[in-house]
Amino acid sequence: MKYTLNPKNRRPKYASYRLEELLSMTTLQLLDICRQENIIHAALNKLDREELIHLVMTFRGARERFLLKPNIPEGEERLQKVISKIRIFPKDYAKLNPPSKISVFNDMETGFFDDYRINYEPELEGTNAFVLDKDNQICAILRVVSYPGHEDLFITRLKEFKPKEARVHDYRLLLCPHKFSDELTSVYEGDSQPGSEAQAYIIPLLSFEVCEAKEAQMPLAIDFGTSNTSAGIYLSKTAYSSIERNIKPGRLSADSINYLQFLAPDGQVFPVLPTVIGVERIEGDKVTWSYGFAADEMMNRGYMGQGMCAFYDIKRWAANFEETETLIDGEGNQLKMQRKEIIKAYLSYIISSAEQMFKCRFKKLFLSYPVKQRDRFITLYREMFGQYDLMETEMFDEGIAVLYSIIGDCIDSKQYVENADIHTLILDCGGGTTDQTSAVFRVTTGSSAYTIDIMSAYENGDTDFGGNNLTYRIMQLLKIEAAKQLAPNSAIKGLAEIAAGFSFDQYRTVDETGTVEIYRELNDMYEQAESIIPTRYRDYEYSGRDEYYKVYNNYYYLFSLAESVKKAFFANAQVLRIVVSSENLAPQPDTLYIKARRWKLAANTKNGLMLQKGMPDVSINTHQVCAVFQADIYDIFRRFIGRLYNENQLGKYKIVKLTGQSCKIGLFRDSLKEYVPGAKISQGRGILAESYMLKLACLDGAIRYLRDKTLGLAKVNIKYESPALPYILTAKAHSGETVTLIHPLNPNRVSGSVARHLSASEVEFTLSDASGNEKHKFVVTSNHETFSKVTYDRIEEIYGKHIIQDETDQIENGEIRYFVWADPGEWGFTTVPILRNDEELSMGQSQLRSFEDESWMINYFDGLH
Repeated sequence: MKYTLNPKNRRPKYASYRLEELLSMTTLQLLDICRQENIIHAALNKLDREELIHLVMTFRGARERFLLKPNIPEGEERLQKVISKIRIFPKDYAKLNPPSKISVFNDMETGFFDDYRINYEPELEGTNAFVLDKDNQICAILRVVSYPGHEDLFITRLKEFKPKEARVHDYRLLLCPHKFSDELTSVYEGDSQPGSEAQAYIIPLLSFEVCEAKEAQMPLAIDFGTSNTSAGIYLSKTAYSSIERNIKPGRLSADSINYLQFLAPDGQVFPVLPTVIGVERIEGDKVTWSYGFAADEMMNRGYMGQGMCAFYDIKRWAANFEETETLIDGEGNQLKMQRKEIIKAYLSYIISSAEQMFKCRFKKLFLSYPVKQRDRFITLYREMFGQYDLMETEMFDEGIAVLYSIIGDCIDSKQYVENADIHTLILDCGGGTTDQTSAVFRVTTGSSAYTIDIMSAYENGDTDFGGNNLTYRIMQLLKIEAAKQLAPNSAIKGLAEIAAGFSFDQYRTVDETGTVEIYRELNDMYEQAESIIPTRYRDYEYSGRDEYYKVYNNYYYLFSLAESVKKAFFANAQVLRIVVSSENLAPQPDTLYIKARRWKLAANTKNGLMLQKGMPDVSINTHQVCAVFQADIYDIFRRFIGRLYNENQLGKYKIVKLTGQSCKIGLFRDSLKEYVPGAKISQGRGILAESYMLKLACLDGAIRYLRDKTLGLAKVNIKYESPALPYILTAKAHSGETVTLIHPLNPNRVSGSVARHLSASEVEFTLSDASGNEKHKFVVTSNHETFSKVTYDRIEEIYGKHIIQDETDQIENGEIRYFVWADPGEWGFTTVPILRNDEELSMGQSQLRSFEDESWMINYFDGLH
């Protein structure tokens, strides 16, 4: 082994591994770590799994954190007795550059973003620390931990350890080296008694304060997204002044929007958290969750044969949030839980993280919702967070939130005409869906506030196109190329040949024939690759557990790599080529390398489904990615913008705004300019936080609105026009003729009726998209015995304008008529059966059906891709 002198006590540059992580690995993975970390042993290939774990721990093992855990009976009393009587010899702490002031908040953790750090000192990593008063009484139990990607160590605290202030404010910080720290933990747990003396760092503190978080006057705004979720608050000077002395300077900003920050596993900080929730552990009916980046990392770290469980795309569950999902942990423990409880766990983590970062308690929440599902999301939020003031009368949809961000920018830059109507078109391409909203706004400057009038309407949408669709296209390329390399004699084409097949005018082809033929070869090659690298894990549910999880991990492994490729390409314009590999390859100009974990990919061989040592080297260039994106992206603009263009409606829009993280891809701008030449689109291709500004537009608008309303800066009037539904609903008449009940993209034709003979007990409705492509068939049943006799006055009282008397008068004896109308708030349609028998009317129960049924929507996490 080689050791490097580290005079500055900086963190070692080699990788380190914890025992818990090694215990989850296979023998092959342990062997790979030994070779990767240059751990040389004469009998390396003959060592068993336990011996390999011991070898890695000896040379690359990270110290297990033997830290105090809360809720140990009488633990703190035992600890106090020892600290009061033990003789501590102080060590020189000058090299640590410790903080002189520490503030903690009751019932809140002290974490990374509190930024209490010391210079790296190996003997302090993963140890206990304490705040003591002048009589050595414990005032706070702390810990010293490290975070990947950061050189320093951080002083943190669990909220379960209650802090207290001393009568005399004379404090010192006690930092315990490994040996002393472990002894104190043993005492705390009642396992042993320490010696009579020890060495430690004793650091005088200028100040130690225990603070109480105050209730925030401003609501917490949350943008719950399909792929990423963000949150933030407007922090007034008054609110900031109440916490200013108890936070480090620069952490938060007064009189401005502050976004909630999240720490990724590599140490980078982001203003968004992936909308992913994973199951770490199940104990009885209690679940320990992992969230966002941690859940993603858990899935990436998972090894074959393990029951790793994480949920993606949970925002879509809102349509059926009462349904249950099966949770499973790595030990095979299972638990059924309602979807709304899983969503609540995720959003509760967002709220608690915001309270910890902004040092306040939130009683008011502002949660945006999709423009087409207001009622459903409001109901979900009410059921999950009834203890909060949800500001239901104030909350608005994501389209209005983005629009208000635009209005705020116009006001800030004075780029608006006083009291003039400004037409705006917003295209939002998120992680799972794409929505188009139009709006007209007018700004009038009053003597004390702006008056902002907004009229908004939903114009179009595609529930199956978003960022996940683009990630899947890259995954197709990865899987195809990897399969070709693993089976070179197969008929699978390489990426260069596939990309060459896209070398034609895709825009005109989409105009003429759509996208199906354009992607036929790519989809065919992907299907052929399934026989080599299977990813359809639902097909393996009745196979052995090991085989199922190999295929399950194949999918998430490749999808995760594809997501990394997508982000890398569109975060940096200088990258022309990306290479995905498990090897350390020599660097090349304009090339970015993405390291793929070893022993994660399983492929079919003559011996069955076997783990591969590594991911084959797959090189993807910008041309190939753009080739497979182009038709999908242009098709969205053809269906959304093209209709307005053909109807000569596009010219009235002064502002055309692309939002959502996917819209930073240049192809969106290029496709738009097919219809709006010279349009100025602020997409940006920055890195880190800057690359998330399109995602944050919705949150920014919500927070600006809350600020303006609360501070009396603006009077805002919002009205909604009837939405244009991107669906056709039809039924067959008895003659075989097709009756259109809901017409596409026409807000004035969203109701109708279809008749049947009295003997009929069911009727079939067909849902198609705006282009006429069939999506789903609904069967609505009715039991005549449950019908109640009614008069038209009673029908009118219940259903008002939806069922008019002229139509009920036309119902013949022995006929049942199904009245149908769209319910935009629930994003579905309602059916009410009314029959006439013996000249009397009877009415059945209404039934609500959602347009977007999970049986037909594309879900990239359903195990069928």
